[in-house]
Formats: sequence, C-alpha cells, structure tokens
Amino acid sequence: MLLSFSNDKCVLNSHAYNGLYVSKTRFLSAKLLLIFCLCAFLFACESAKNVTTASVPVASDTSIRAVQQLSNVLPVDENIVKGTLGNGLNYLIRENAKPENFAELRLVVKTGSIFEDDSQQGFAHFAEHMAFNGTQDFQEQEIIEFVESIGMRFGAHLNASTSFDNTIYKLRVPTDNPELIEKAIHILENWAHKVTFDPTAIDQERGVVLEEWRSRKGVGERIAKQQWPVMFAGTNYASRLPIGTQEIITFGKHEDLIRFYNTWYRPDLMSVVAVGDFDAAVIQGLIEKYFGDIKRPKTPVVVPAQYLDVYDSAVFNVFTDEELSGITLSSSWRNTKPFAAFTTQTQYKQQVIKNLLNGVLSKRLSDLALDTSSPFTGALIGSNQTIPTSEEFFFRASVEPEQTKAAFTRLLTEVKRVVDHGISEQELATEKRLYLEWFESALESQNTLSHSAYLGGYVEYFLNEGPITSLAQDYVLSKVFIDEIILADLQAQMIEWAAHQNAVVFLTAPTNMLSELPNEDELAQIWQQVQSVPTQVLADKEQVSVLMRELPKAGSVLSKRRIEKWDAHEWVLSNGIKIILKPTPFKENAIQFAAISDGGYALVDDETYLRSFGLMNSLDFMGLGELNTEQLAQFSREKRFSVNPNISTYSESMRGGSNKEDLMYMMQSIYLRFTAPVKDLERFEWLKETYRPQLENKYNSSSAQFYAAIQSKTQSDNPRNVEFDVGMLDQQNLDTIYTVYKQRFANSSDFTFIFVGDINLDDMDAYLSTYVASLPTTSVKDPRNKLPDYALRGDYQIHMEKGTEDKATVIMSLFGDAVWTYQNQMTMSALNAALEKDLRLRLREDLAGVYSVSVRARLSRWPYENYSINVSFTCDPQRVDELYEEVNAIFASFVDGNIDEQAIDNFKTQAKTSREKNLKENGFWLNYMLNHYTPFMPLPIDDYKALVDSVTLAAVKEAAKQYLVTDNRLYATLKPQPSGSELDELNNAEFDAVVADVVEVDEANASDAKVKTHAEK
Repeated sequence: MLLSFSNDKCVLNSHAYNGLYVSKTRFLSAKLLLIFCLCAFLFACESAKNVTTASVPVASDTSIRAVQQLSNVLPVDENIVKGTLGNGLNYLIRENAKPENFAELRLVVKTGSIFEDDSQQGFAHFAEHMAFNGTQDFQEQEIIEFVESIGMRFGAHLNASTSFDNTIYKLRVPTDNPELIEKAIHILENWAHKVTFDPTAIDQERGVVLEEWRSRKGVGERIAKQQWPVMFAGTNYASRLPIGTQEIITFGKHEDLIRFYNTWYRPDLMSVVAVGDFDAAVIQGLIEKYFGDIKRPKTPVVVPAQYLDVYDSAVFNVFTDEELSGITLSSSWRNTKPFAAFTTQTQYKQQVIKNLLNGVLSKRLSDLALDTSSPFTGALIGSNQTIPTSEEFFFRASVEPEQTKAAFTRLLTEVKRVVDHGISEQELATEKRLYLEWFESALESQNTLSHSAYLGGYVEYFLNEGPITSLAQDYVLSKVFIDEIILADLQAQMIEWAAHQNAVVFLTAPTNMLSELPNEDELAQIWQQVQSVPTQVLADKEQVSVLMRELPKAGSVLSKRRIEKWDAHEWVLSNGIKIILKPTPFKENAIQFAAISDGGYALVDDETYLRSFGLMNSLDFMGLGELNTEQLAQFSREKRFSVNPNISTYSESMRGGSNKEDLMYMMQSIYLRFTAPVKDLERFEWLKETYRPQLENKYNSSSAQFYAAIQSKTQSDNPRNVEFDVGMLDQQNLDTIYTVYKQRFANSSDFTFIFVGDINLDDMDAYLSTYVASLPTTSVKDPRNKLPDYALRGDYQIHMEKGTEDKATVIMSLFGDAVWTYQNQMTMSALNAALEKDLRLRLREDLAGVYSVSVRARLSRWPYENYSINVSFTCDPQRVDELYEEVNAIFASFVDGNIDEQAIDNFKTQAKTSREKNLKENGFWLNYMLNHYTPFMPLPIDDYKALVDSVTLAAVKEAAKQYLVTDNRLYATLKPQPSGSELDELNNAEFDAVVADVVEVDEANASDAKVKTHAEK
C-alpha cells in the first residue's frame, strides 16, 4: 500500500514524491498535482552530503527474481489481519504503535446515495444521521456523551460521512482500558444493524439535515448542479447528490428511510477497519463476538453497475454565476470500462506507468505556468477514477478573460504533443529516479507512521478491491517494473487517455465577464483546430544541479548546554545566534524548523506598510541566489524540503522542514533567504496582473461583502485596516517590499532557531557552522513596538441583504478588556467547551435550527490583554431572530450559574488526553519552544496537568459572569436579497457606501470606539 506524505502527516493509498501526489490504486490514479504558479516553487533545496541516514530495504537481485517468478497475483501486507465472517462481513486489522494507547476504528458500508430510489433521495445520508440518535443498546446522545467523557471530541474523533457509493463511520478510542475498546466495537455493531429510527427522532432530525443542506448552498453547489448532469449523464451520479432534496428531507416517509437502512445495511456490504496500539487477536475476537450474529438477507438486492453515456464528439458548456470571482477552464476525457478489481501485478505495472506519466505532465504544465507569457496562471493535470466504471484524464486551469482562447489552445496542444510524440528519455529517467527515491525515503519513516496513514488504503481495499501491499513490497514491485517500462508504454497510455472525442469541456466564469468569453461554438472550433495542427517535440531543458555554487565562510558553535526540562540542547553560534535542538523519535526521517525575531510591521510606518503588506510574499516567487524563478522551480521539484519566510505584525520568521537527505539544501536555503532574495520587476508585475481579475470580482460574493463590512467597521479607526482590493494592489511597490524584507532579516543574531525531529547532532554542528553561523549580524536588537490599541468598543449591529440562496449567516461577538493569567486562560477554555455543548444541544438537538454552531472564546495576552467570545452559524433566514434570542438566553443562563459540570469534567479529560498525544509530536514541541522566545511564554510542561485539574465549576461560573455581561457586542447577519430585486455588482469604489448603508451603531455605547493608546489605557 503506497503512502502519501504531506507535511507531518501520511495518507494511505497514494504516495507523494517530489511534491507530486500520485496513487497506485485504480480510484486515485492521479491524486492531482496543484501547480498554481504562485506556490509552485516555494521549495528550494540541494542534495545532502555526509548526512547520517538509516538503512532502508532495497530490492536485491534475489527479491527481484522472486517477484518475477511469482504468480500474477499481488502480495498482501503480512502485518494485516484480514478475514470474512460467515455472514459476509469483512474486517481488516493492523497493530500499529503510533500514537500510543489509541486506536482508529471505521465501519465502512458499501452504500450511498446512488443506491436510493426516487422516494429516498437523501436518505443514505439521513440514515447516517439517525445512527447518532439512538440504537437498541445506546440511547440518544449516549454515544456522544461516552466519547466526550473518555477524552475524545464529537466531530474530530466521532463522526461519519456519506458519499455517492459509501458511508463511513469514524471513531477514535483510547486502548489502555480494555472496556473502552470493547464498548467502541459495540457501538460500531449498533450502527451496523440496530439503529432504532424512533418516529419522533426522525422528524426532529429533519431540521438538522435540512440545515446541513442549507449550509452547503452557494456558488460551488450551483455550479456543480449544472455540471454533474453533463459529466455523469446516464448514471445515478448525475441526480443523486448525497445531501438529497429539500422535499424528501422535509416530507419523505419514515418507512422509505427505514427501508433504505434495512435493504443496504447488511453484513456482506460492510467492513470493520481497525488500526491501533492493541492486540490484533483481541480486536478480531471482538469483531467475531459482536458482528458474527448479524443476519445476511437470503435474497439480497443487487445494484447494477453504472456506466456513463459515451459522447460521439466532445461536449462544450459555458456556465456563469454572479458570485464567482474567477474563470476556470477544464477538459475531461472519459474512458468507460467494466469494473475490475486491482489484484494483479499486470495492473500494478500499468498503474506505475500512469504515475510516471502524470508526474511528467505535471512538471510540463508547472514549467509553462511559471512563464510570464503563459496564457494561464495555474493548472491541474492528471488522471482520476471518477466512478468505478470510468477513468478520466483531465486538465483544469485558472485563466484571465482575454487569455481564455489562448489558454484552451495551449493546454489542448500540450496534451496532443504527448499523444503525438510521447515524452523524452530525460523526462522518463528523471521521473523513474524520483519515483524510487520517494520509496527509499518513505521506508526510512515507516516505523513511525500514524494509524491514520493506513486507514485510507484499507477502506479503499474494501470499497474498490484495491491492493493492500506493504511499503517494502511496493518498492520491490516498482523497482522491477520501472526497469521494464519504456517510452512507448507512456505514449500508449496517453493515447488511451486522450486520443478520442468522448470528452466534456467546461468554462465557468462570473456573469459579468460572459461577454468577454468564447461561447460553446468557439470552444468547439478551437478543439477541432488543435486536432488538425501538427505538434513539435518539446526540447529538454538544461538541468539545474546546485543551489549554491560557493559556500559562505563558515563560523562555529561557541557554546553548548543541555536544557533538561525540554530534553533539548541550546547552542550559541559565533555570530550570536541562539539555536535550540530537540532530537525526537516521533517521526523518522523528518525534521522541522522555525526561526523568529521581534520586530515585524510594527517597526514600519503606515505608508510603508500599505505599500508592501499585500505582496510581501512575492519575493518567494522571484528565484533565490543565482537561480531565477524557473531554475529554482526545476531544482526544487526533486527535493523534499521547504523554507518559508514571513513578516507579521510583531515578528519576522521562517518555517520549514526536510528529510535527512535534503537537510543541507534546507540549510542553504535558510542562508539565501536571509542574504540573497531576488528582486525581479518583470515577475512582480506579472504577479500583480495574475491577482487582478479575482480582485476585480472580489465583491461578487455576498459573503466577501459581509465579512469585509464587519472588518471595516470593527477596526474603522485603524489606518492599517484595509481590504486588499485592486486599489491596494496598485499601491504595492517592489522597492518598498524589498527594502522592508532586507531590513527585517538584516540582523540574524536577533533570531532564535528551533530544530525538532530526526536530528543527528554532529550533522547539525557542521550545517549550522557553515550556513547559519556565517549569516551577517549587527549589534542592534529590534524592540517589541506596540501599535495603538484599535480594539472595538460599543454595541454594533451589521445587517446585510445580499445573495440569492435561502440561507442566513449569523455572527455574535462579546468582547472587552480582561486580565490574562494561565489560570484565566484555562478557565476561558473550559467556558468555551461548556458553551459549545449547550449551544449544540439547544440550537441543533432541541430546536433543529442549525447543522453546527461555532464557538470561539479567546483570552489575549499580547499586545493588549482583552477577550472575545464569538458564536457563528448558518440557518433559515426566517429563524434568525429566534435563534439569536436563544443564544442570548444561553448566555443569561450561564451568568445565572446554570453550567453543566459534566461538560467541565469532559473538557478536563480532553485537555489532558490531547496534551498526552501532543507531547509525542514534533509540531507541538516546535511551537512550544518557539513561544518561549515571544511574548506568549507558555506554561512549563510539568505544570500543565495541575493547571487543568485546578479548573472548577465555580471558577467557570465566575468567568461567565465576567465575560458574558458586557456592553461591547457585535451582532451581524447576512440574509438573501429580497425576491424580485437584482443583485448589486459592486466595484471597489462603491464598497464603502455599501458598508455605511448596512451598519447600525448604537452611538451612545460606541464612544470608546476611538483610538486608545497604551498610555491612555
């Protein structure tokens, strides 16, 4: 089973090498490379030398011959316990050590919305909801209460999802108590066949499901409803969106819902997947105990396979919407074929061919997107299994109005070029090398993979009969097949993908741009023209092999001491830079770093800020050192590391990471980011024009107008509170940006560097001496300069009517001054948890008025001590006032002392459980140690548990009285435009007038909304 690494996570069933996401399975054959040019070259690196590395399994001659002599059947990972009960229920179990004392459980049901009949549209999803509303062995809310009482959270660790063809129930549970893991398996069994479907509960849940349906309403849903009948013509996928229809959700019959559950929730369509820190034999026994007696129907209903309509010629569609802000162009070639389980080595080899081809195509489009003369600004290209019987090859691109025809022509030409000529020897050799290098790197970290790394692949195995080979088996198989694969194999695959007319082309755009776009006939004409024009072979580009030609004059490590409380090391370099290093065993072959210094935009004047803040990151896209943009992108694709500088209000920083092999390149990039950023005016102007079309249409979206109105009024006195619109885009100045960047990163001795992960201290001594101790420094230490306090004071209401969807957005905020202490911060977090539970129970469970409600209570420490409590949700516009009053009633009830003590106890358990897990993660330690060198000094590690235990119900009640009674409030609503009126199309100049029209301020309570300096406070 191939693995996909992204930052510090690993996702099963696909794998990533060189930043490319590809998959060996039929259903994720190209986990799509996003190559938007604005982020295509954020990684710059160089190959490591003299770095200590762990040994990895390699494909010996013996193992390769063994594979060649095997039958065509794929091997199975020997660490998996798999089987099928007598009733047909499947199970897959894997013992895994990370994270310790936890397990991830899944109940996978091979049914979804395409299994519904006309009277059941939405009932696959509705049945999933009812599983949380009472079963034969667990009363309503009992499962949620159990999970939250053992340190887990509803939503994050207890959840479910329904798609077109599957429903998956998710549960995380501690494994240090055998009773808990047994109860968790018991819950899965109840979901499988014991949901009670109480009539009252069904009718009560209609409102919740309806609000979930409403929450999904918007421009994305409107476009999908236009595209999917074309894309999935001939199948239920075209008309069976999992959320269902408003009519069936509201009025559907109970018996139709129960009939769906009884028909499709059956053991032969189910699998239990368990990965965790447990004894696999115990889990197997529990599955047999709880699931073995579920009855299998004598005459199960069979669902016929779904096959897409075949188009004799390409189909072209142009779709517009008032709220779109950009133009997207896509083409999908569909290859319909019978479903076939992925079980043979022949299939595996073909998937490797697809992966290699997808990698080459992605690189070609990435290079093209970086060209300042390119007609498109970003693109995706690859293959994907859309439904079990159809594979698509596609591209999707972001384009500008006047470049739409040119972009379509160029993208079609690039596809045809590979159909006509294939790829080059150099491209294939490079891709083969990267493919195997990814496996070699991944094998080094396989012993520290998390439970979630395996889940996706095991679910895929059950749903679509994908492979469940091990990483080592994958490496051996891939090495064998890569040696056999030739150029003709990739060209043949490209011909199969795209040398036919069964294709669908979509152009989506803002309504106000329709007159500037080609119509369907013009798109068809371009399609035909490209087919008839011969293409030329693409010339290979010169390969860039080094990031730095000359090494800097090295410094040294002056002193070393151990920090016992962190189990870390503090080094001071010859130029004064402080280094913190924490070697950890948490994730093999992964290193993270961060560096931070006081300063930031607080040290520049307002005019300089306004001329630089919007495009400060443009320097990331202009090359580095001696390499220009294209060279850096080409070089970095073959490396696995990142270095990302950032300037915020009060600090400048760098963050990134690498594997051990590319650690030297990360260190070189750190040096160059400090000393050799590139200033490229042509690239800068190109970036500005790339941003311009979307900024011109920024306020097409009603939600964008709404949140801009809130920001404008809540920070109205702040001269730096500006929307990044076309006017601000034009003010951005490259000279100013470059000057600010150089000033902020001029004195490296003002920085503290933190390195965490699979670190070899001897290697770090050499790298730090060469690339960090050599950084230029000054004797000036930047101050922590506080900007004036522009915090909102007063009672504000913002009510806007924009958009067409029958959906309201509600935001309620309480805020004011507060005293920050560790104790107060923890008490505020407990108050947040209690509010979140009560609001969910009241607004969702009792009133069925919302799908979810967000609660964010924050106590700020720096630069000014204050607090805010924000509540937000979407709902029926007709129920806004009702639900607003209900939230206020909950606030009043809390002030009166009516707070659930169990919610506080659950919070304390969850906080300690979360901290236990965090202590074994690199990301936690990186941020924890970094904050010791900021104004946000965290609590000592050993004091955390005692602080959590010190939280009392009485303290939370006092906090409610302090924070929930205030004259400082914000109440904001967004409702749809009244029927019969037209949507306003705003330009930037008109926006201020709109904001003024929609805001009502209680002036008597808003007198404090003026600027308060720290001295005045």
